[in-house]
Amino acid sequence: MISKIQLVTLNQVREWLTQPDEIALIDVRELGEYAAGHPFFATPIPYSGFEYQITDLVPNPNCRIILLDNDDGVARKSANICISLGYKNVNVLEKGINSWDSTDLELYEGVNTPSKAFGELIEEKYHTPTITALELTRRRENGENIVVIDGRPVSEFQKMSIPSAICCPNGELALRISSIAPDPGTTIVINCAGRTRSIIGAQTLIDLGIENPVFALENGTQGWFLSGQYLQHNKNRSYSDFSNHSDIASSQQKANNMALRHDVKTLSIDQLYDIAKNTNRTIYVFDVRTKEEYEKDGLSFAVHAPGGQLIQSTDTWVAVRGALMVIIDSENVRAPVVATWLKRLGHNSAVVNCSFDKLIDLTEAFTKQIQPPPKSIETIKLHDLDMRKKWNIIDIRPGMKYREAHIKGSTWGNRPRIDQLQIDPNDNLLLISESVSKATLFELEARHMGHSGEIKNLDSGFEDLKHSAFTIVSTPDYPPDEDCIDFIFHTHDRHKGNADSAKAYLKWETQLVSQLHESERKTFQM
Repeated sequence: MISKIQLVTLNQVREWLTQPDEIALIDVRELGEYAAGHPFFATPIPYSGFEYQITDLVPNPNCRIILLDNDDGVARKSANICISLGYKNVNVLEKGINSWDSTDLELYEGVNTPSKAFGELIEEKYHTPTITALELTRRRENGENIVVIDGRPVSEFQKMSIPSAICCPNGELALRISSIAPDPGTTIVINCAGRTRSIIGAQTLIDLGIENPVFALENGTQGWFLSGQYLQHNKNRSYSDFSNHSDIASSQQKANNMALRHDVKTLSIDQLYDIAKNTNRTIYVFDVRTKEEYEKDGLSFAVHAPGGQLIQSTDTWVAVRGALMVIIDSENVRAPVVATWLKRLGHNSAVVNCSFDKLIDLTEAFTKQIQPPPKSIETIKLHDLDMRKKWNIIDIRPGMKYREAHIKGSTWGNRPRIDQLQIDPNDNLLLISESVSKATLFELEARHMGHSGEIKNLDSGFEDLKHSAFTIVSTPDYPPDEDCIDFIFHTHDRHKGNADSAKAYLKWETQLVSQLHESERKTFQM
């Protein structure tokens, strides 16, 4: 196996991407840079938190990894980290993101691009029925029997929702729909904030074969807002308000028939055990139940991933193309449906033919091969801080958070650009952060550069700081936009009443299909 860093060309990477072998194309730039333009198959693992994400997203040390950056040395730094962690096949893309400049492969704005493009392709192929906001309003005003279901997580639903809508995340639909809409004459409308989850949610119910008329709300809450109607905020209407005594046997049959039509693999517990023991294979196990269920009896080797979000933003959990994704639940309804969508997205997905409680027998087989470094930075409470010392205060929170409020005299910075901070190696550094992980890695970077002074992470929120000896100020224009590489500017204010941003976002989603190269389009299994 390769155990040193290899510099590879774009042509080599393109060839690898067409092969069935496992491969992880990792973009180590910060999220704002990634969202401004990235390769279709690239997974973002920003350098600011690299060690703590790479070990989860690429769990097998033998997987081929390609790292790309702005051709500024960050990918090589990341590659050295990979080698130190134990990865065996580490490659750096020559010229980084600049290698795409003269090719027929486009760079894509935004995030979760493959899932978004997939939703558009589903609507294009299956002509998923849609309904406009105005038509929905007209029908409801006429007293028609209609239920609106919001397919987003509760946290998003509470930010804004369509009046009288019920929150039921897409991953829960197959299990909960018979309780929410027991009357087959009820028209069901699925919405999200934009388009993808509306389409996938509606098509899920159609593919399950329920009798009800089903529609996707055209353009979701943004379409609702753009049509001149009001959105509600801080609402808590949820599927949990309805009886859970649905017909499990019928739901199981529908879900398994859906999976069978798309040739989703069913593994025995012995087969899964043998695969897990194969150290040359990447395997993810995702528990797609609710957070409450997972916290009650989740397995140590399974990652909690709400089913709808796993489909909507797969690259949040998975970086290895060609890996096996095993989807589990406790009733054999949600898992087959989620596994089906992942298969159609082009992933190698499977479910397990055994009861949930038997899965604990696999624990020994799923030994984590790669471990992140310990979170070793010294964290100090505000009341324990020695104010007699001179502290160089470095705020490593997101740039936009720094703009809103920060300690007067503090410096904003992040790990990728630590060399631009001109820190004296003897300074005592006090880090202001939202993440012990990122603070630990910032300290590691500083120590690697020869910093010898004290480095501590302040364990206090801004409410505490407001009542301390520190003066809190805001700087609306600093750091400047070009330095806020951790902020996704891509139509960021579309949910804040900016109609132009909402229109731009919807245009971006609908145009994704036209951007697809044939090699990108054919990865989907429609």
